[in-house]
Amino acid sequence: MAELEQVWKDVEPRLDEKKLSLDVRDLTYSDAGGKKVLRDMFVRNSAEFVTSNDWSHHLAEEIKNTNVAYRNGRA
Repeated sequence: MAELEQVWKDVEPRLDEKKLSLDVRDLTYSDAGGKKVLRDMFVRNSAEFVTSNDWSHHLAEEIKNTNVAYRNGRA
């Protein structure tokens, strides 16, 4: 998680208007810290998720839905 967070901090300022694509197809687990970094990437960049199986799709939906809950004051 620390490595992902560091890479995100390095890359984010250089994105400008480019849209980020988060490929989580090979991800098999994400703890709360990893989900927080992915959610931050999603919120700050309106990133899209690339998924390939039920788990990666569920992870992407969880992050997207958590973002909606935060905006609506429910989380």
